[in-house]
Amino acid sequence: MTMEELEALEDRISKNPNRAKIWWPKVEEIKERIEPNINNYIEFLIWIVETANEPVEEWEIESKNYINRLLRKTIKIIDEEDQI
Repeated sequence: MTMEELEALEDRISKNPNRAKIWWPKVEEIKERIEPNINNYIEFLIWIVETANEPVEEWEIESKNYINRLLRKTIKIIDEEDQI
């Protein structure tokens, strides 16, 4: 993902009127439904992290941490200038 693509993604998320608010998926749901096709859910996961309230319950904290680990493992930012 280039910086330009990441900025466009962040722009789409910021313009989306829907917010996750108090909703966090359970780690089991992420493993079962999202992780097998992680590349199809990158924007969704970033949307959750960016728009959900700070987690309060232990399972919510685990969920946020799990999502962040998945994103760090999956997203590679490419510097377009290095590609020229």
